[in-house]
Amino acid sequence: MTVKRRARSGVPVPQAVPGPVLAFLYVVGVSISLAWALAVDAPGMELAAVTALAVLGYALALLLVLGPGRLPHAALELLLALSTLLVSAAIYFGGDPASPYTLLYVWAPPYSFALFGRARAARQIALVAAAYAVVLVLLPEAHEGAHHGLWDALRWAALVLAVATVCFVVERLASALSGSNQHLHERARQQAVVSELGRRALAGMELDRLVEEAIGLLRDTLDVELASVLELLPDGKALRMRAGLGWRDGVKESLRIPLASSSIAAYALAHSQPVVTEDLEADERFAGSLVLHEHGVVSAMTVLIEVSGRPFGILGAYTTVRRRFSRNDIHFLQSLANVLAAAVARARSEESARHQALHDPLTGLPNRTLFVERLTGALARARRDGGLVAVLFLDVDHFNVINDSLGHHAGDRVLEALAPRLTAVVRGEDTVARFGGDEFVLLCEDVACEEDARGVAERVLAALDEPLEVAGGVHRVTASMGVAIACGEAVPEAVLRDADSALYRAKERGRARYEVFDEDMRARAVARLATGLALESALERDELRLLFQPVVRAATGEIVAAEALLRWQRPGHGLVLPADFIPIAEQTDQIIRLGEWVLRTACRQCARWNCGRRGGRPLVVSVNLSARQLADPAIVDTVAAALEESGLDPRALGLEITESVLMEDLDAAVRTLCRLRDLGVMIVLDDFGAGYSSLAYVKKLPIEVIKLDRSFAEDLGARGKDGAIVAAVTAMAREIGVAVVAEGIEQAVQAERVARLGCRYAQGFHYARPLAPEHFAEILGRPLPLADGDAAPEPGEGAPPAASAAPTR
Repeated sequence: MTVKRRARSGVPVPQAVPGPVLAFLYVVGVSISLAWALAVDAPGMELAAVTALAVLGYALALLLVLGPGRLPHAALELLLALSTLLVSAAIYFGGDPASPYTLLYVWAPPYSFALFGRARAARQIALVAAAYAVVLVLLPEAHEGAHHGLWDALRWAALVLAVATVCFVVERLASALSGSNQHLHERARQQAVVSELGRRALAGMELDRLVEEAIGLLRDTLDVELASVLELLPDGKALRMRAGLGWRDGVKESLRIPLASSSIAAYALAHSQPVVTEDLEADERFAGSLVLHEHGVVSAMTVLIEVSGRPFGILGAYTTVRRRFSRNDIHFLQSLANVLAAAVARARSEESARHQALHDPLTGLPNRTLFVERLTGALARARRDGGLVAVLFLDVDHFNVINDSLGHHAGDRVLEALAPRLTAVVRGEDTVARFGGDEFVLLCEDVACEEDARGVAERVLAALDEPLEVAGGVHRVTASMGVAIACGEAVPEAVLRDADSALYRAKERGRARYEVFDEDMRARAVARLATGLALESALERDELRLLFQPVVRAATGEIVAAEALLRWQRPGHGLVLPADFIPIAEQTDQIIRLGEWVLRTACRQCARWNCGRRGGRPLVVSVNLSARQLADPAIVDTVAAALEESGLDPRALGLEITESVLMEDLDAAVRTLCRLRDLGVMIVLDDFGAGYSSLAYVKKLPIEVIKLDRSFAEDLGARGKDGAIVAAVTAMAREIGVAVVAEGIEQAVQAERVARLGCRYAQGFHYARPLAPEHFAEILGRPLPLADGDAAPEPGEGAPPAASAAPTR
């Protein structure tokens, strides 16, 4: 059992005495009494009575040992009184008032002071005095010894002084023990509160709620009237109240404490240490603590909340009555501040991780994930309020040219410079995100009509019209944009798809412009989707066809090569040209499957043609490679497998690439082309002159053949500037050992001019249109026409419709 009494500080502390301890004391005392009675032959000593008292003492000790273990105060008082009576009885039956038994009276007062308050201890001492007085009255020997006089008085005075000294020492020890118990109890309680707050923090409690919980625990544990957490503002010039209890209404929202003020909070932040004051009004250091004075604060204690070595704010406890805060209180307050600091650090870390996960590291703009999240929310609000949402999909025109000519670092600087320009043209509640690469997306909520969206697009184009300073020079960039307007019933994926379709149309129409998605685009998008679905099974249904257009020696008309051109015999649509399905295939991985089929088919066909040829150089077949094919890690293995499977001599295979293919990643393309060249195949640069850095490509790439873009052949018959260009390119190619093929030769005059300008090879409708393999075989081994009247008729009966189709790849 545990009994609580109030210590002199007024705080209840646990108090109880173990029974075995008292049993031990009684056994010792009774044993001494019994031994004295047996050893000393004192006149009047009643041995039987003393023995009976000893037996009673032993029985009492046995009861204490076997009892509940701890006794309440009432039982303790009764036991001490009984012990006093037993001592008195022992003295009486011993017959000597000066017997050593009287020393046993000294036991009761110290125990009384140790176990009880002063009032109860005084009662026990009074009982001892009364009991001894009765003994003195009853014993005749006491009257007979009264003549001792002064000596007896001194002896008893010394005894009383000894008892008083012992009582004082015991009382002081008891008080110290009580204070120590109180200290330990308070410390344990405070540590439990800190542990509970730490547990809530580790459980992931939201930071604002955790701060409120800390304030509540602080006020209840320290029994203060006011508590607060003051947070340092981002500008580092003032503190605001993040959370507080006991303050008047409106203080939390309006309070701003300048760090330049002479307030206790500013002082604590400046000195980075706990600050305690017992009398705030008399403390001249804190004359600027106006809010505290207004709330009648008398005593205050504040500590710093420090996060990752930098001040976050101040945790404070305040009372309206004078109070001396203990060291325990300061440690408790600092422990709470440390828990809050750890929670703030973790919250910042989580926020940083979330920001990095949802924002582009280069521009700091939201990324695709966050944009879709915000678009989803915007559509939900539009569905609720009946508004419209506009999405602008933006792509920087020819961005790869910047990367290739100035380097990727310059390209990154361009993107960084574009981000604030785009943000400046929209409202604060709108979103600008980077989707990746050179693609940006703008989300405009609550759009009234299409004209509002067009206005945003116009502002974007105007913002991009301003030149940029990059890599020490001034550069201009343009962008193509697609605009999609949606109501709340739309889904994010559909809105983005519509904006992307409009962007695709803007690029088709010349770039540096914007297009708004409409129903015609939707129809085309649906048609592209249907085409993509049908294309997936085209290989399995054997719907693909491979046609071949000859490449001739310009001077003689001899066929030296054939370019493989893909067509799709789509049911219900006739023969579909590549322009209608290759871009769709390039948007998916279907182009990899189609390209592999073209490569294997062309190699097998060329191997059959070369097998029947006698003498001379083998016929070369050239196959076009798309950007996705060139970026495919397995492209080298695919080409090697096609050569091995067909048995075609690697020198009889040409792989054609365009400058647009190289613009994705020039360095990676160079590495892949070198590996392909190591197989023994020829690398052909197609559409030469239509790009931006052709000469740089010729210098860097392992090219053996360049094909002049067909645009240069248009004015050859009129003796325009194109002739000079063809002559210059041909001369340059001859110097570096590269062959030149003139494409787009449709007239005899063009054929003659090309030959005269030194271009050794030519290709075009003048010689032959794309032909099926069996029809191409009919014209092999004989020269093709060099004059208008000699244009070769298409061989064979029933030539396929592809004979009249443009040789689009």
